Amino acid sequence: MRPKPNIAKARYGSGGFGNIKSAIQTISTGISHIHSNPVKHDHVPRVADWPYSTFHRYIRAGVYPENWCGGENPTFDAEGFGETP
Repeated sequence: MRPKPNIAKARYGSGGFGNIKSAIQTISTGISHIHSNPVKHDHVPRVADWPYSTFHRYIRAGVYPENWCGGENPTFDAEGFGETP
């Protein structure tokens, strides 16, 4: 009987899920991309103005400042972030 392939090893390299720094960075980038979408697609001027976003939880947790994306003096600019046209 052949052993089952290690799917995690095939997908994430020989370390499996061991490269935690890389995984955290990938997840953080994805979350930032999702949070910036309402601004990027001109639904609202600031991420904080989008009422359906989990961004508000991240503000309360101290992960992002309220002016993180959009508005005056944003700490992050969504232009050119995420998917390419």
